[in-house]
Amino acid sequence: MSVFKKLVGQTAIYGLLTIVARFINYLLVPIHTKYLPIEGYGIVSDMYSIVALAMVILIYGMETTFFSYTRSKTTHESTFRTSNSILHVSTPFLIGLAFLFRNEIATALEYPEQPHFVMYMLIILAFDALSAIPLAYLRRKEKVWKFTMIRVSGILLSVLLNIYLIVICPWLQDQGYLGFYNDFYSNQHLIDYIFIANAISSIWVYLWTLPLVLKAKFGIEKALAVKLLKYTWPLLFVGMAGIINETFDRILLRRMLVDGDYQTGVYSAFYKLSIVITLIIQAFRMGAEPFFFAHLESKNKEQTYAIILKYFVHVVVAVFLITSLFAEPIARILVRKEGYFDHPYGLNIVPILLMANVFLGIYYNISIWYKANEQTYKGAIMAIIGAIATLGLNLLLIPTIGILGSAIATFCCYGLMVSINYVWGQRHFKVPYPITRILSVMLSSSVLVGAFYALKLYTSYSAVQLYLFAGVFVLGYLLFWWRVEKNELKKLI
Repeated sequence: MSVFKKLVGQTAIYGLLTIVARFINYLLVPIHTKYLPIEGYGIVSDMYSIVALAMVILIYGMETTFFSYTRSKTTHESTFRTSNSILHVSTPFLIGLAFLFRNEIATALEYPEQPHFVMYMLIILAFDALSAIPLAYLRRKEKVWKFTMIRVSGILLSVLLNIYLIVICPWLQDQGYLGFYNDFYSNQHLIDYIFIANAISSIWVYLWTLPLVLKAKFGIEKALAVKLLKYTWPLLFVGMAGIINETFDRILLRRMLVDGDYQTGVYSAFYKLSIVITLIIQAFRMGAEPFFFAHLESKNKEQTYAIILKYFVHVVVAVFLITSLFAEPIARILVRKEGYFDHPYGLNIVPILLMANVFLGIYYNISIWYKANEQTYKGAIMAIIGAIATLGLNLLLIPTIGILGSAIATFCCYGLMVSINYVWGQRHFKVPYPITRILSVMLSSSVLVGAFYALKLYTSYSAVQLYLFAGVFVLGYLLFWWRVEKNELKKLI
């Protein structure tokens, strides 16, 4: 059971610190939704969706490749030096190329009057890409606290700069205290200040990783580089397809609807509530990805992976249930402008997106089979199928039901990808996943959420009474599954 304790310990540390970091970052949601117009928030969300897609292209799966090729302790340094050097060659080249065509890129993205947006994005992309492998190296070496200190400090710096530039500076200007700031500061450029704050944060993180880069020195071992690139190129398509599944709905919403900026702003604001599961997934992956690779040669690894998936599902589904039942009071804390709640589908997309992210977490959990067998092209095939489904459903549903269509598309996409992943994976890397138990957990929680929304729509219960029902549903759900799993849990503990 020591392997479970190690995984739980690392995930708990990553989880706690990731949640703390993201909670700090969550402070930006009420700030942005309060001080920006809804359309402005839509623009910010759209640009960051584009950044996420571009980041996948810049890193092209090299992080996962690094973890795969550092199973042996003897290869850590050479793999780090080679993979990091490759990115330090490709990133400046690609960023420089984009810089030359920044005006054309701005026009293609439908921001012809704001080419400076592209400039900000290029700075963010460059430094985030250059710090990717050094940060992965810290994770591989299990230097959890140093890794998290760097990440948290970057997020904290971004949040503080946002607060200063978006909240404090306008107040000082209104009070007549800005002085020389009046020459260049304007509260009409709040979107610019958000990007500038992020760019400074990205530079800050890279400077923290620079000692690792300098210590490793520049050097590309040709034979190793060929292996790394052969392994990683399918992951580029995996990453691109994955990010299309995660963010392309916002890009399409802005460009397919007449009031696209408004719709994107509303969708992005309520999407934030589903990110609570994404936080757990991210924390889990940080601890689990190195763990899974490290235990590929251990006995009973299949049983270990099966147990890990089951309890992972228990955790994320419990979060799905709680967040879905209490979505409105949580949203009222985060989203600070009533216009968001006027949208007929706003809150209704939350449970759909939450369950979609449950599927996403399961997908990542069971993806070890193609990475372990160095068949990353199979991951690319599944991700491309998901991306095609995402694009097709969004194009079909957005014109008729808008943001609800995007939420449904996300749900269907991740459900499809999990199904393909499981069936295909069992043929090559058979793991006795407790599918019946997992489906029971997901179905029982979904029934409770459906019952709650039926009570909300078709009865005259007050808000207090409804949330009392919600509390009873959550407590009953947790007690039931505790009774079912308690004997095995006690053994694991």
